[in-house]
Amino acid sequence: MAGSAAVTTAAGAALLSSCGNRSSADKPLSFWNFYSPAPQEDPNLVAQSDWFATAIDRWNSANTRQVAPVYMTGDQMNQRMPVAFASGDGPDIFLISPGDYLRYANGGVLQDLTPYMEQEAIDDYFPQALATRRSGDGIYGLPMEQEPLALFYDPELLEAVGIAEGDLPSDWEQLLELATELSAGSQTGLGHV
Repeated sequence: MAGSAAVTTAAGAALLSSCGNRSSADKPLSFWNFYSPAPQEDPNLVAQSDWFATAIDRWNSANTRQVAPVYMTGDQMNQRMPVAFASGDGPDIFLISPGDYLRYANGGVLQDLTPYMEQEAIDDYFPQALATRRSGDGIYGLPMEQEPLALFYDPELLEAVGIAEGDLPSDWEQLLELATELSAGSQTGLGHV
């Protein structure tokens, strides 16, 4: 975390840095997140909130430029963040779901984190996870969690269109093509649970 901004595959939050606020160097960096400090009772959520609070405290005790967490629910962030960036008062650091990454990347509010990262830290990420947050050589977000992804399919439906188990898609482009082929009427070729 440096300057006016700080240093997110299939599912999970993304840690991003913006260039929208450009707060002065003596003001704390605002960190909008849906983890901490959160009023929680569930032990798992308390543990997540405590982890973030500890990380922020550790940063603040070792650095002059402080981080000020701002807790809000994911729904609140989805409503407030676009307005905050449009008014020039977006957060310095924020968490979002991976599905929202392109909204902020295409909106031009993200800052390249590469100059603030050591190569060892970059190499610590799975290349496939980090690739979804890169543009050229720039890194504009950091994957924070990774979860297994499972894909279920209906063998009878695939057989009906001439797809055998040995012909299943091997990449996203093939999967999307097959999903388009299978989508008709009230049937969708690809959905999520």
